[in-house]
Amino acid sequence: MPRFSRLTPSTAVGASRDLLGELVARHGEVGDMVSTMPHSPAVPGGYLQLSRSLRRAKLDRKISERISIAVQAQQGCGL
Repeated sequence: MPRFSRLTPSTAVGASRDLLGELVARHGEVGDMVSTMPHSPAVPGGYLQLSRSLRRAKLDRKISERISIAVQAQQGCGL
């Protein structure tokens, strides 16, 4: 049972709305982990910075996606 409700760009407010909108635009549908981040604007902001940094990394995109999925699965997040 999730502790935080899922948010969407229409239910989030302020800076969180903008950040979640950017995440949805970038990734399409987002999972439980990402949709609960906007309860604090600092969390999706940090996630976006990390995401941008990983794109500049030398890891193959398939590998970085697998790492992301593995971390989410380990944390019990639904995809």
